[in-house]
Amino acid sequence: MPHWMTKIDRSTGFFISKYGQPYRWLCLRLALNLTIALFVLTAVDMIYPREFMIWPMYWMEFIIGFSLTYFDYLRCRDRLGPMNRRPTRVATTQGFTIVGLFAVWSLGYFAVQSVVNPATAHTLPMPFDNRIPFIEYFTLPYVALYPMFFVPLLLIREPKAFDRLVTAYVACFVTCWFVFLTYPVHIERPSFEVTNFSFWVMSVIYSADNAVNCFPSIHASMTLLAGLILWHYHRVYGAIGIALAALISVSTLFIKQHYVMDIVFSTVLGYAVYHAFYVYEIDNRMAGWWETAKERGNDWIGRLTSD
Repeated sequence: MPHWMTKIDRSTGFFISKYGQPYRWLCLRLALNLTIALFVLTAVDMIYPREFMIWPMYWMEFIIGFSLTYFDYLRCRDRLGPMNRRPTRVATTQGFTIVGLFAVWSLGYFAVQSVVNPATAHTLPMPFDNRIPFIEYFTLPYVALYPMFFVPLLLIREPKAFDRLVTAYVACFVTCWFVFLTYPVHIERPSFEVTNFSFWVMSVIYSADNAVNCFPSIHASMTLLAGLILWHYHRVYGAIGIALAALISVSTLFIKQHYVMDIVFSTVLGYAVYHAFYVYEIDNRMAGWWETAKERGNDWIGRLTSD
């Protein structure tokens, strides 16, 4: 384990480094607590599915998430230090990078789907796809992608490791965009009536996503990549992240957002990006190749000018 991750805050279970700030820790806790709230609301919706519960459960998602985060702060504020201390330049830069990365990822996704014509998109049904039922309760685990997206970004703070993480994220979703544009895949969706909170969330997803960015599943590839990156630094957190990634991938099948083939290719993509950056270390190799190319170029120019 790298030296900058050897110090662990035992009361919170998260890594602490000299680059950390209290607000960053709170954002990390909020992302995890919102994920917990999603699963709590899923259980409530399964036990008591009622249409009049839609808006109360909508607000309960945020009430539970922010309340748990506030209690976490009260429990650990002595160890976090003053909230009003000035963030370091590294922390500020990484904060803007996290916000910008999420904006580019989400806006780019919708920009790509806006230029794809569903009439010209392909389909990839397999016999097994038709046997998978539509289960609306997998909607909320599906939404867990969004808080999970932030967890590695908020947890990993050392500049070089953070830069590698951001580059791996960009490589993954840019690859997805390229495939969306060159080989668009469309999936037929079931019709339903909004009778509970899960169906309401599903209707919001269906209205925002026109189901042409199917192959590969950006949900499956990004969550698997996030889980593998956590595994690279800490086995327990990585195992939890990979398990959550598997659940999110399965949820895309049960809510008819993706085909089985989408998930298979996305799994390969997520692992390939992880292997390229965290095993092969392509970013370091490319930096070395660039330096070698510059040195050879300078030598070549020097020989020309000397002659």
